[in-house]
Amino acid sequence: MTTANSIIRQALGKLGIVAPGEAVDAGDASACLISLNTMLDGWAVESLYAYATTTITGTLPANTQTRTIGPTGQLVATPRPVRLEAGCFFTAGGIDYPIETVTEDEFNSIGLKAVSSLGPRWVFYNPTLANGVLNFHPRAAQAVILSLVVQQRISSFASLTTSYTLPPGYERALVLSLAEEVAADYEREVPPTVARNAALARRNIKRTNFVVPQLDVCGSSDRRSHFERFLEG
Repeated sequence: MTTANSIIRQALGKLGIVAPGEAVDAGDASACLISLNTMLDGWAVESLYAYATTTITGTLPANTQTRTIGPTGQLVATPRPVRLEAGCFFTAGGIDYPIETVTEDEFNSIGLKAVSSLGPRWVFYNPTLANGVLNFHPRAAQAVILSLVVQQRISSFASLTTSYTLPPGYERALVLSLAEEVAADYEREVPPTVARNAALARRNIKRTNFVVPQLDVCGSSDRRSHFERFLEG
């Protein structure tokens, strides 16, 4: 386990700002915590920094087309998902049925949206703030259970002393990357070894999190044609 304070102290040590074992000034610690969380916010939009996927479950009531998802949404997810991943499904009568994600253009091209079925076949996710909006089609004739797959990311640090368990490799990447992030604030040059090791640490995380795409036997063009055939009736 680690804390933001530990990461900050190590990062400033890489820049020669604090000596080994020396405490970080309270003002510097507070400023670096902001920089650390800002850096994590930037990482949140890069899928290869997501270390796992998690499934958000909740109910889609009968004849309901939209649900909000996020920290205060109808489906609670913290932080708010950036997007939905493949593998989403709904459960009705003890059987799981797949839900495909579609684009906004595809969803808007559905002329008659007030249609009910066993459950939704498609979902368009609009990642608005503070909660995103899930748009389903068709509506479920009766309530079904949703299982939505989203990426799991490193969350921001709540305080300097809160303890967190990080996946392997992340603490090193955070220490070295934070050193790069705050070097200009202290008018320091980033040592070449720090820059090199930071790039290597981030690359190792991305390499670990990269999933080799699997062959889609239907192909994206077939999925599109199925959608278009549905629109044509």
